[in-house]
Amino acid sequence: MVTKEVTTVNPGVMTQKKAMYLLKTVWPLAPDAEVVKAAMICATYGLNPLLRQVSLIKFKLKNGADSWVTVLGIKASRNIALGTGHHWSYVDGPRVMTDEEQKVIFGEPDVTKIWAITRIRDAKGNEYPGYGFWTRGSSVYGEDKGNSPLNMAFIRSERNALDKMAPGELPNTEVSDEAFIPVQDVRQAIEEGKEESHVEAQNDIDTLWDAPDFTVDKDWLVESIRTLNWKSVFTDYLAPTFKCTGKSLNECLAQMNVPQQKQFCEEVTRRLKAVGK
Repeated sequence: MVTKEVTTVNPGVMTQKKAMYLLKTVWPLAPDAEVVKAAMICATYGLNPLLRQVSLIKFKLKNGADSWVTVLGIKASRNIALGTGHHWSYVDGPRVMTDEEQKVIFGEPDVTKIWAITRIRDAKGNEYPGYGFWTRGSSVYGEDKGNSPLNMAFIRSERNALDKMAPGELPNTEVSDEAFIPVQDVRQAIEEGKEESHVEAQNDIDTLWDAPDFTVDKDWLVESIRTLNWKSVFTDYLAPTFKCTGKSLNECLAQMNVPQQKQFCEEVTRRLKAVGK
């Protein structure tokens, strides 16, 4: 029997630069090569590192050296499948496989691993069984927060089922439970991605909350700039202050949000007062 249906996709646009900034902010010690790799996955599939959809995990190699791996959250796998047009329900599991099921599928039970099964059904009625395991005795990330080998086996079995339903559409990387990925302190940032992130945040604020009760008096603004003889207003102020790329006043105003327009008018007023106008 169908137990639940997945119907949510995370909205938003993620560029590679912004993803690199966010990844480096959360995992400042991660090597650049792994950050670039993870950022490409974020940009390609619209994933957000702050939501633990993609994470960078450090582990020790047998020789004692540090190594990093990009880990995809299970919720991200679900959202990618949904974003490519797939809709499904859970038919069975995730649960531990019985010895009899292991015999039928693998030939014999494997006592060294915890095997799990998840069966899903798409909108056309096709069913996809997924199998996943975790080696018994192996530690997992986030054990101190409640994660477990059994949980990881469940997650891997679900990911395997999603891969069968949407072959080639999910990133080929490790999958994990994003609830248990540790977050490190902020130590450095990638400036261009940081700027993109801050601009987006400001735009979100302007959209979610009512804009200030302010309207630019363009006639007054043009006359005031002429009075100040401020011919370099574009290169000296608008471009460096608001990142305006317009060649005319109207174009620049169109690129600015309401608080920026207000700030610009206040600067013009300040300059007028400074020259006694």
